[in-house]
This record gives sequence, structure tokens and C-alpha cells, in this order.
Amino acid sequence: MGHPYAGALYYNMMRSQGGTPLQSFGFTLFQSTLWGVRDRVGRRAAEHPGPRHRADRGSLLGEVFHQLSLEILKKGNLNFGQKVLVFFLNPSWVINNGFRAPE
Repeated sequence: MGHPYAGALYYNMMRSQGGTPLQSFGFTLFQSTLWGVRDRVGRRAAEHPGPRHRADRGSLLGEVFHQLSLEILKKGNLNFGQKVLVFFLNPSWVINNGFRAPE
């Protein structure tokens, strides 16, 4: 679960700043490729799935997290539990935009 969640974080770094799904996927693919190169240099390549595979899963999960977090934010007046959930799903949104609903 760690690799897809990390990919979702990369994906939402771009989405939270106004990036399109395609731009966000490209950023996730780039970051995943960098980690894949590091893995191949520092460890055996057979231990990890390929960068594209990680980017695919991470981007899919990232878009789901992005949409869910925005739906929660649109309701407004969040309680503590909802804020924790939004932060878990999309920490980049909270860092870049606080708990404001999208415009």
C-alpha cells in the first residue's frame, strides 16, 4: 500500500496547485521513475515493481483521494474527524489551500 499512497501524494501535489489529471500523472510518472532509478542503483531491480506500474496505481488512487477530499470540503463546517480524513487523503491540498473548499 505504501507505493500507491506515495504515488497519490505526488499526484495530489500537482492537483492541489491546479494541475490537470494528465499533468499530475506526468509528474507522478517522473517522480516514480526517479525512485525506480534509485532502486535499481541501490538495490536489486527484481524487488520492486516498475516505475510506470507504481505511477498508474498512484495516479488512480490520487484522483480518487482528490475527488473524495474535495467533496468533503464542499460540505463546509468540518469537524475534527473530517479534517483528519481530508488531511490523510490529500495533505497537499491542506498545505497549499488549508481546509477551504475549491472555488
